[in-house]
Amino acid sequence: AKDNDRWFHNDLWANTNIKGDRNQFLEEHLYLTARQGLSIAHSLPGFADKMEHAYDIKTLKKKSPGKFSWQDKAVNAINAYREKNEGNLSWFIVNMASTGCGKTIANAKIERAVSKDGESLRYILALGLRSLTLQTGDSYKKDLGLDSDELAVLVGNSAVRSLHKLQNAEESEFSSESAEELLTENVSYSDTISEGENQFLDIFFDEKNPSAGKAKAFLYKPVLCTTIDHMMGSVCSVRGGKYILPMLRLMSSDLIIDEIDDFAPTDLLAIARLVHLAGMLGRNVGISSATIPQDLAEALYRAYAAGLRSYNEFFSGKQICSVLWCDEYSSMATRMNLQDDSQYKENHKAFLSKRLKRILKEPVKRKGTIWDCDDLEEYGEKMQEAILTLHNHHHIIDRKSGKQV
Repeated sequence: AKDNDRWFHNDLWANTNIKGDRNQFLEEHLYLTARQGLSIAHSLPGFADKMEHAYDIKTLKKKSPGKFSWQDKAVNAINAYREKNEGNLSWFIVNMASTGCGKTIANAKIERAVSKDGESLRYILALGLRSLTLQTGDSYKKDLGLDSDELAVLVGNSAVRSLHKLQNAEESEFSSESAEELLTENVSYSDTISEGENQFLDIFFDEKNPSAGKAKAFLYKPVLCTTIDHMMGSVCSVRGGKYILPMLRLMSSDLIIDEIDDFAPTDLLAIARLVHLAGMLGRNVGISSATIPQDLAEALYRAYAAGLRSYNEFFSGKQICSVLWCDEYSSMATRMNLQDDSQYKENHKAFLSKRLKRILKEPVKRKGTIWDCDDLEEYGEKMQEAILTLHNHHHIIDRKSGKQV
């Protein structure tokens, strides 16, 4: 009532409540919004510098065995490069190791190596498939030893979650809230945020909102495993506040996009904007797949470099653009000239040429056939014919049932 007396003299209203009743005086709304905005603006640098990192992950310190030893070679290439190049380093990472060579674990080792201190983890692993996101989250818990303090998994489909829980004996802890203004999806996490951390995050969230917990986990946990659509709001939002959480998260986190070549061309345009934003925020970006077309890698590098140029024009602490190429055979780290994008093309082509020579020496593991198809109607018939032909060539007969598999 005392506050209302301050605004009562002007019968101008800013908004209404759910029932349609007048809710806030205009002056009251503008004053409180400005006060909250000022508080948030002063706290924004904390999202770039003070968010939680994961330290002392023993799995990442161990040598990778056997055919996975290339993971350590990539780390060694980064460390050797850092010894020769002093200053603030930013990284564009191209991981082209073949399927089954351990790219997921390699990405974590690489992220640790390119961190400012060379020992910590804080990044977003963005994937294209919801089910794969859950599987990768399990892999990080099992193979890396990340616990609830360090990992959040963001999924948006309850059917996929239910199926995954049936397949997995270890239950995950999911928040039960189904609706919330900024983050409507479910986040798998445990609430381990300390009192001091909560005080910082409460500046941005209404602590009475039961959904604030998962928003805090989305922002604070060192490693976030998510489908990429949940990050696209930061560059594709045309109204409302859907951009706020993903953008704040990207301010403090590197970005790894897994299986980058699985996305449609229209998706890649939006992903390029996300990569550009990461560059503008001075974050590292990695793309990972066994088959990355050169044009795709070059386009995303150009987007990243353009973003990083904007960062360097705005901030006094200039970033040195560095690129790492790696696969199961070799690793190459190079300092890039941000003013000459053509430099990337030549380096990528040279690395790819060496990779192809090594691959051609490997024994053939898979064979394919090409079927001519003139129109869409013929496509279904050709597909069926090709499947049956492959079946006839490669089936085995089950001893008990006699069925051909």
